[in-house]
Amino acid sequence: MKLNVHLTGSRQEETQKITEVVKPFDWSYTTDYVGTVSPTGPQLKSAETQVPLELLRRPDPILMYDELVLYEDEMADNGITMFSCKIRVMPERLLLLCRFFMRLDNVIFRIRDTRVFVEFATGEVIREYVAKEDDYEKIRLKLATGREDVLALMRDPNRLSGVLSTKDHKVDRVVVS
Repeated sequence: MKLNVHLTGSRQEETQKITEVVKPFDWSYTTDYVGTVSPTGPQLKSAETQVPLELLRRPDPILMYDELVLYEDEMADNGITMFSCKIRVMPERLLLLCRFFMRLDNVIFRIRDTRVFVEFATGEVIREYVAKEDDYEKIRLKLATGREDVLALMRDPNRLSGVLSTKDHKVDRVVVS
């Protein structure tokens, strides 16, 4: 939508045209934010490298773990939207997971994950972004084929992440010294 504003009175000669694009309000609070990199620091480059899950599955001691829910809303009792960050620090590496999860009952499931992996010895930093979503009914039917409680599974983003379709996947990498 374009909006033209004309000033009147003593500033009539100072007519300004303001062009404004009005986006519909996203009441689900969906975010695809992957983080900000300082323009003066090392720059991430697109890469094929994945976060090395085999290193994260090792039984290394966890020096620190924390989780922070940045926001959560029950969407007027029609589902849930939540954005959280988890960090796990081990002696040789760390993993940060920022996850947006949305379940809009009878409509859609949506997950947006940004993982940042840091290998201390090499200075390698990998940032992986994955966007997943699917229709509510499609996932409900898929989950109903098992013996587990379907309603409980539909509240668990960790379980849903494995069944939702991937819509976007980006990996960036940099080595810092």
